[in-house]
Amino acid sequence: MKAIATLIVLAGFAAVASAQVTPANGDIIFTSETANGVKLISGAAPGGATTLYLSSNTATRFAGIRQAPDGNYYVADGRFPFPNTTDAGIVRISNIFSGSASASQLTQGNPLQNPLGLEWSNTTNEFITNSNPGSPVNGQTNDGLFGANLAGVVRQFYQEPFPVPGPRPTFDSSFDLVPDPRPGSRDYLVTTVNGGLAINPTPVFGFDVTASTVWRLRYDAGLNTYALDTSGPVVDFSASFTGAANSFYNTRGITAVPGTNSFFVADLEAGAINQVTMNAAGAFVSQQTIITGLLFPESVEYNPYTNKLVIAERGGAFSTAGARISDINLDGSGYRVLYAGEHARGFAIVPSPASAALLGVGGLVALRRRRK
Repeated sequence: MKAIATLIVLAGFAAVASAQVTPANGDIIFTSETANGVKLISGAAPGGATTLYLSSNTATRFAGIRQAPDGNYYVADGRFPFPNTTDAGIVRISNIFSGSASASQLTQGNPLQNPLGLEWSNTTNEFITNSNPGSPVNGQTNDGLFGANLAGVVRQFYQEPFPVPGPRPTFDSSFDLVPDPRPGSRDYLVTTVNGGLAINPTPVFGFDVTASTVWRLRYDAGLNTYALDTSGPVVDFSASFTGAANSFYNTRGITAVPGTNSFFVADLEAGAINQVTMNAAGAFVSQQTIITGLLFPESVEYNPYTNKLVIAERGGAFSTAGARISDINLDGSGYRVLYAGEHARGFAIVPSPASAALLGVGGLVALRRRRK
């Protein structure tokens, strides 16, 4: 893979006054589209939010958030307008709990034009992210999967061609990613909003008309890199593939319980969380819907301290007025609202998986293995 050195510069960030806080294990950090910043809520019980960092840059559009082994938190920042070829990238937030957090650019500009999901790879010591510049598509658009190390060097693992080639299923419009939870796997699973076989007869969004899919970003040990497995998706959410009663057309967020053979996804249009089970080799076995009736769920995250799924409900298709953060048990029961009034675009659990091993709590997940 070609390594692309990115310019590391300050981007005119300014932190708005925030509170010093000592977080508890299992607390939830979220990126707020509503407040244009990063906040903290309890993962144990409903309550208010504490502001950790607010950006003064109105073009900021924070999404996925993760802590790296250096102790800092990093945020995917897809800047307006799309595709953003100069300012979008990954932002470093230092001293996030101090009351005086500061932000600086890890990467800025091409090839990352609208990064969304963000995960830290202990295998290659870099962030794994997907960039989806959306519409309008033009000659400058770069849509694909990437790695970015803590020196700010970006390498591209896959570039989505345009126009998207047929026949379907095909990789089309990625949204989020998660480490493959199967024991010993070093792959990643990536959601795409489109690309499946089924056609949506009544799309909420006119440009998302085919069924959603999940693909495998496979680790290559010989080259110490990743490559998209283009042989076919792990799952096509078309009913003809899954055997379910209906197809799903707007799958976005994805999460998993480490050490298991299944993962969870949020479908925005259906208002549902689906669980997909794989076999030991990572092939599709089954899909089941564990909850419906959610208000346009977008991001979803597993909290190992509560053994629950944390969900960002957007509130509406074209408005976030009813946005809220909720959680459920792994079987879909026990729904409760943790915090209302803001749209979360990404979650990190305190401490995040990247730092848990450093803090000596890496065995926590193993203690929670009674699910999925």
